[in-house]
Amino acid sequence: MRVDRNSIIAAFALILIVLSIVVPSIMVFRLDELNSPLIGRATSDANVTLTVLEVCGDAICGASESCSSCSADCGDCPSEPAATGGGGGGAAGPTTYLLDFRIEEEYLIYPSTRDKIKTIFDDGIEYNFVVDKFSKGKEIILELDDQSYSISFDEIAYFDLDNNDVDDMRVNFVGETGIRFEVLYPGEIPEEKKAPPRMSKEKVKYPAIVVPGVEVGINILFILGVLAGVILLIFIYHHLRFRKIEKSQKIKLKKIYSSYKKKKKTVEEKKKAKDKLEKQINLLSKAHKDGYVSKDSYLKGRKKIRNLMKKL
Repeated sequence: MRVDRNSIIAAFALILIVLSIVVPSIMVFRLDELNSPLIGRATSDANVTLTVLEVCGDAICGASESCSSCSADCGDCPSEPAATGGGGGGAAGPTTYLLDFRIEEEYLIYPSTRDKIKTIFDDGIEYNFVVDKFSKGKEIILELDDQSYSISFDEIAYFDLDNNDVDDMRVNFVGETGIRFEVLYPGEIPEEKKAPPRMSKEKVKYPAIVVPGVEVGINILFILGVLAGVILLIFIYHHLRFRKIEKSQKIKLKKIYSSYKKKKKTVEEKKKAKDKLEKQINLLSKAHKDGYVSKDSYLKGRKKIRNLMKKL
C-alpha cells in the first residue's frame, strides 16, 4: 500500500494542532487541582500573604486569625510578659500552619522564614517543623528536633518520620513560593519518635512545568510557540514546494530516469520508477488544484511524465 507523503505531512500537522490544544488544557486542569480549596488557597502578591480558608475551626491558623480570635486553630495565647517600657509597633509574627492529615491528604502553603508548620497524623501524632530559611524559587530549610532538612526548588523530599524505612510524607516546591506537603500512606500511623527523621531526595527534571502562576504560563506559551513554529514551517515548506514545482520537477524527472537507466531493466526496477513518476503526477495535480500551477502548465507537465513512463 502506497502512503502519500503529503498525507503524512497533513496528518502530522493535524496531530501538532491537536496537541497544542490538548496539552495546555490538561496542564490548566492540573493547575486547577493544585489551586483547589482541598489543598488551600493563597494570594499571589509579592508579600505572599496567606489567606488559607480563613474560617475558624478549619484546623488552619490563617493570616487574619490569632490565638485571641480563634484559639481552636491557633492555640491558646501565651501569657503576656511584664511591661518593659518603650513603645511602637512591630512586624507581624510568624504564621503557624496546621496540616492535619486526618482531614486532607495534601496541603499547599506559602511559608516565610520562621513560620511554624505542625503536621498531625492519625492518633494525634505530631511533628512540628520550623522554617529555618525560605528563599523564593531556590530553597527551603525545615528544622525539626534540632535537625535541619534542606529542599531545593528542583527537588522532591521524602520524610521517613519514624525511621522504619517507609516514607511517610513528601514535600516539594510548587512554583517559586508554594510548598506542598503530602502524606504518602493515608491511614497509616508513623510511630512515636525514636530518632531524628530521615530525609531522602530526588531531582525534578522540569519543576516549573507543573506549577501554578506565571511560571506555568511561561512554559505553556513556550510549548505553544514551538508547536506553532513547527506547524508554520511545515506549511511554508509545503507552499515553497508547490510554488517551485515546475522547476524542481524537471530536475526530479531527470534524476528518476537517469537512475533507472543505470540499473538493470528488471520488472521490479521498472515498477519502482513508475511509482515515482506517478507520485510526481499526483504532486503536480495537487499543485494545480491549490492554484500554484496553471491548467496549461499542469497538462504539459502531466504529458511529459506520461511520455517518460512509456520509455521505461
